[in-house]
Amino acid sequence: MNYFRAELHPADVLDAIRTDSIGVVPTNAPIVTNVTAGSITASSATITWTTDQSSDSIVEYGLTARYGSATTNTTPIYYHTLTITGLSANTTYHDRAESRNASNSLGVSGDYVFTTLAASVSDVIVESYLPNGTLNSGVTVPTVKFATNGVGSLSGSARMYSDAIKFVYVPPPPSAPLIATQPQSQTINQGNTVTFSVVASGTAPLTCQWKHAGTNLAGATDSSFTKVNVQPSDTGTYAVGITNSVGGTNSGNATLTVNLPTTITAQPQSVTTNAGANVTFSVTATGTAPLSYRWQLEGADIPGATGSSYTRTNVQSGDAGAYSVIVSNVAAAVTSADAVLSVLVPPAITAA
Repeated sequence: MNYFRAELHPADVLDAIRTDSIGVVPTNAPIVTNVTAGSITASSATITWTTDQSSDSIVEYGLTARYGSATTNTTPIYYHTLTITGLSANTTYHDRAESRNASNSLGVSGDYVFTTLAASVSDVIVESYLPNGTLNSGVTVPTVKFATNGVGSLSGSARMYSDAIKFVYVPPPPSAPLIATQPQSQTINQGNTVTFSVVASGTAPLTCQWKHAGTNLAGATDSSFTKVNVQPSDTGTYAVGITNSVGGTNSGNATLTVNLPTTITAQPQSVTTNAGANVTFSVTATGTAPLSYRWQLEGADIPGATGSSYTRTNVQSGDAGAYSVIVSNVAAAVTSADAVLSVLVPPAITAA
């Protein structure tokens, strides 16, 4: 007498039995094939693929081939299915499938694209109106005849015909966000306050998220974003993403440039010299260019002394005193410390 039994296995287990690979841990990466995007809606898509080994499921996706988002399933299988949700309507996405086996070898597909469906529009109400309680010209209403149905009630029907029809949406169909006024680039001095703003239309409520250099700014979810006490680290691009129940859009980049105030890093130095010598005072300063220089003697401007250094030739006792320089730019002006010039005059020889 012979005995037998039948077992029903999933397709991936059946493949493993057929290829005698149950319990075998391969060292080579899984081969990813048959990548397909299906069941596409306005906000989701299902990615399917197969591998030659039991492995997990990963789908990377985004608006470019750099992706940026991913969804995973760690269950090892041969036939893979992952659903991506939270997508924007009528938008083209890039995706690729990845699978990692038990030996941690990763197989990666090529780049694929799919486009989500346009957002559906809710049913609208069509209303008709008769001006002043009268029928418009061209409308015909046939005579309605009623008859009892045997229990005392009346029923009847009629059709109305018109040569012109006007349809009115009540309320208007929902619309995706549309930016009317983009945030503008700005240049401000360090320590000041800057505000970026956007004007957009679309079905309410509109949700905003501001970004700095592509990174979300915590709490920046209004139509305007204000930064106080701006520092050099705040320079860069600012943009805002706007979404509603229909879809989403992103603004263009607004660039923030921060002017750095003048800072003197090397002060002019005091000098003691003999009469008739040449003397040079110099200063080193940093800050947003261009830098302007005004040299002074005892607080009074020296005509033509507008460089980072100032030379006094053939100095005499009358040239002695405190020299300083005012360095300025678009952000601030700063005055250097005094550099004192002392002139040694040889004693005069007179006849006895």
